[in-house]
Amino acid sequence: PVIVRRDEAEAEDRARGAQSDNTGVDQRIQRREFEFFADPKRRGRVLLFRISNRPDLMDAAALRPGRAELCVPVLPSKRDGPDILDRLAKKICSRAAAGGTPITFTLLPAEIEAVLERYSALTGAEIWTVLHLAVKFAADDNRSDVGIEDLVGALEDYIAPSAMSDYYKMTLLAVKYTTNRRLVPEEWRDHLGRQAEKELADLAEESWLASGKDKPTA
Repeated sequence: PVIVRRDEAEAEDRARGAQSDNTGVDQRIQRREFEFFADPKRRGRVLLFRISNRPDLMDAAALRPGRAELCVPVLPSKRDGPDILDRLAKKICSRAAAGGTPITFTLLPAEIEAVLERYSALTGAEIWTVLHLAVKFAADDNRSDVGIEDLVGALEDYIAPSAMSDYYKMTLLAVKYTTNRRLVPEEWRDHLGRQAEKELADLAEESWLASGKDKPTA
């Protein structure tokens, strides 16, 4: 089959009627695309992967069954944390060795799992930041080996950026739009359905309050 990958899909598949910079070209292309994928002769021969962290901005027609067969959430999970940390640690070691300043992570799998269990699920980007903090902790002690005490110190020192509230909103959106319960990590299953909608509404309310502006009316 032909595989088409579209990142930031909300930019091209935005809801019809949304503000556009052109004279309707986007909507004509979108309409033609819907017609193309509606042809049963192409079913299974052309696979379109839309990747988005704002499915709420996408046209509903692009997400309906028949056009979006499977909506897969990519969510942070404690279960995946140790494996992600191990892979990123190896990447840091490889880069350090190439730069002539070798680094060694002396972290046992059981130690990593026990430590990460004490914290909320971290994203890959956050784990990357924490690992670099751990390397700095070791370097401050004139060591090239990074141990569990450096990792713990880095986790205690790390403060999530304020933009993480926006990231949490995107995570809830991923849960809300998923099509299969089995694809949702266990720790996120309580957020399925109306619970996700309620939390998103609460976040919107907090955003309006923080902005000091009048709440928009329907």
